[in-house]
Amino acid sequence: MWLKDLLLNFFLILTPLYFYPFISNRFSQQRRGIYLGVICGIAAMACMKVPVVAGEGFIWDFRWIALLIAILYGGQLSAGIAGTILVLFRFSLGGLLSSITALCCALLLILLFLPKAKRFIQESTARKVFLCFQYSSFTVFVLIIVIAFQFWFSGQVVELTAPTMLVIVLMALSYIAALCLFCYFVENIMGYMRQKDAFHEAEKNSILHEISSLLAYDVKSSIHGVKDSFRHFNQNTLPLNAAFNELEKLEGMVDKYVSYTKNEKRELEPIKMDVLLNDLVKLLSPYSKFKEVPLIVDARPDLVMRGDPLKIKQILLNLIKNSMDAVPRYGSVLIAAAENEKDVIISITDEGIGMSEEQLNEIKYYLRHLNGKTIGRGLFVALKLIESIDGKILFESSVGKGTVVHIMLPKDSNSTLFRKLNWSFKKGAVVNS
Repeated sequence: MWLKDLLLNFFLILTPLYFYPFISNRFSQQRRGIYLGVICGIAAMACMKVPVVAGEGFIWDFRWIALLIAILYGGQLSAGIAGTILVLFRFSLGGLLSSITALCCALLLILLFLPKAKRFIQESTARKVFLCFQYSSFTVFVLIIVIAFQFWFSGQVVELTAPTMLVIVLMALSYIAALCLFCYFVENIMGYMRQKDAFHEAEKNSILHEISSLLAYDVKSSIHGVKDSFRHFNQNTLPLNAAFNELEKLEGMVDKYVSYTKNEKRELEPIKMDVLLNDLVKLLSPYSKFKEVPLIVDARPDLVMRGDPLKIKQILLNLIKNSMDAVPRYGSVLIAAAENEKDVIISITDEGIGMSEEQLNEIKYYLRHLNGKTIGRGLFVALKLIESIDGKILFESSVGKGTVVHIMLPKDSNSTLFRKLNWSFKKGAVVNS
């Protein structure tokens, strides 16, 4: 009979496994904590309803494994919700002494393991499984001490007979196995999902490269044909020379686009910021009309920098589109360009819903772990491109007041320079420096 209860507890404690990959990829850090805390709290209640009875009336369940999962994978909010549900349900079952000891155990485990949660989530799979072995072993040790104290306080004496020791060993092994299996399965599922996303992204990039290569081949063939035709005229009239120069310019643009899709090094060129920004506004005009969000450009005609225009356009395209998505109908997005001694500073200001401190921290979380969809791939691509040209970015935002994104680009950027982003945080802002 006890084996059936043990297997049922295993099934119940693995319940968060079915939901964690889903909530991890689709919700913000705060909502992940809420959902995981509720799920783990319900799993703990279910385990208490069907405890394992072994030996001479020795009873245990996997409620504390549910709490450990909430602490390690959900953080502070998840731990608080799961712990509250667990303790309140234990009080509802009656038994003042058992309920108080449950409260003490919950507080002790949260205080001990919550500071380790941030470090735990960044570890490799093997390291996480090893840490789960340590944490579950320590939890069993704490539970044995609490149970012994509870019996002593009640004036009951338990003889450490061979059957009793066997049950304690069985409880310890089942606790270790439950937490380690949960960790192993979750990490493998999340790893598979990350590989799947990476595969689809690589496949999409490969298709794009093939299409662009074919397009470039066809266009260049046509250009060569037109140039050869012009050569046969053997004339030096001004219109023919101008047309010939334009065709050479178009050929160079095609070569530049192909080198961009191949991620080759490209020569830097002067960029007039007012022309570049107005080109982006024209490109986004259909989307602007659809969203009913006008784009306003504020840039001096004499503001010039050297860089890779394709990279800078892609950076700004992603960030401007994000601002447009955040703005309600009839709002506006201002794109302003200025300069200081070393940098060109492009500011994108929107009148949107803004971001909370939690959402700003999500940018850091996403950039480090690459395993969520809280912020889109467009923003991630923009951040990596800014990194590649030794630029800086600053987000200033507050809920209900909109967002300002400042992009600092070196006036003479070097696309061969790579610098790791070092993030720092301040109230209402997230910046790399």
